[in-house]
Amino acid sequence: MTTVFRRCLLVNYSVAADVLAAVLPAPLEPDLRAGRGWLSVVIADLQRMRPAGIPVTLGLSYRQVVYRAVVRCGSSRGVYSLRSDADSRFMNAGGNLLSFFRFHHAAVIWEGNGDHQRIAVRTRDGSADIDLILGADDRGGLPRDSSFAGLPDARRHLVELFTAYHPRPEQNLLDVVRISRADWVITVPPVRGARCGFLDGRGPFPAGSARLDSVFEARDVPYYWHRLRVQKITG
Repeated sequence: MTTVFRRCLLVNYSVAADVLAAVLPAPLEPDLRAGRGWLSVVIADLQRMRPAGIPVTLGLSYRQVVYRAVVRCGSSRGVYSLRSDADSRFMNAGGNLLSFFRFHHAAVIWEGNGDHQRIAVRTRDGSADIDLILGADDRGGLPRDSSFAGLPDARRHLVELFTAYHPRPEQNLLDVVRISRADWVITVPPVRGARCGFLDGRGPFPAGSARLDSVFEARDVPYYWHRLRVQKITG
């Protein structure tokens, strides 16, 4: 599959290590930093998603939210998707049939007037509603209370991740998808307000177990998902 992330936000949360570990299937484990696990809410405006080789005019454009944990699988690092929301019912049906990204239908509003960006996600039962307001100016660096020493450090841990895992322990199988993409040119917009139901007690994470660390923004990034591979779970 291939697409272009016309706009993409990475809303980064640190999560209590034991809480994140409890929602990860074996053999995945949280990739800890500063003693905590990490989960990014990926909010993206995707352009012309389609199977590789299909004409771009036949691609589907839509908005998507993915809750992806930063994990270790043996000696390798990657991501594990806990939930996805999309504003396309066609993508929801196709994504659940052909992928392991756990799609749900949601309304995704993304607007801005030059002074700020506002993102609102509304899910059927409210358990994964989002309200996010960002300033337009770039901080030029991380918030002062970030757990990372600087943007290069945070980028290595939160952005440079090129493998998605989906264990099937009952079958002793592990689905693996490799990801290729262009480089992210990151800006760090200031957060004016943030509320995420999935991480504040309405989803699988108890209230207070997740803390907002930072938000990254990138634009016009081509993505390519390679063919899924299945391997045995070892160890």
